Amino acid sequence: MSIAPAAMRWAKRKLRKEDLMSAWNSQWTQTTSSLEHNAEDAAISLRRAATAACDAVAKRSKQPPQHKPQFWWSEEVAEVRKASQRACRLFQRAPLGSELRESKIIQWKEACSSLKKAIRSSKEAEWRQIIAELDRDPWGLAYKIV
Repeated sequence: MSIAPAAMRWAKRKLRKEDLMSAWNSQWTQTTSSLEHNAEDAAISLRRAATAACDAVAKRSKQPPQHKPQFWWSEEVAEVRKASQRACRLFQRAPLGSELRESKIIQWKEACSSLKKAIRSSKEAEWRQIIAELDRDPWGLAYKIV
């Protein structure tokens, strides 16, 4: 069970330690009087008190714009990329000058090659689909990409 969303952030530049401490002290006195004997409920109460204290002294920071995935990105490409990253890590962790390192670099190069092939095939397939869709909807994805 999650206590609170991990995305809560406050503008730290405008935050003053003294104000935060006084807000926390007031929230803490309210929270300690109502702490339950259950550890999970106590953690939730403390999280709420910390959130209320931070809200009292600072504005919440705006979320950064989320990166939009490329039009050709797919689950298949994500899986191949994950395998490629794993092969890279295994290569980097292999002892220098060992036969294991030589085999790991070969596996890593093969994984990188398969990633490039997966990206290329995904791009080709998506472009074919976009071109086929272009006659039906000229203001669709093709327009957005350009």
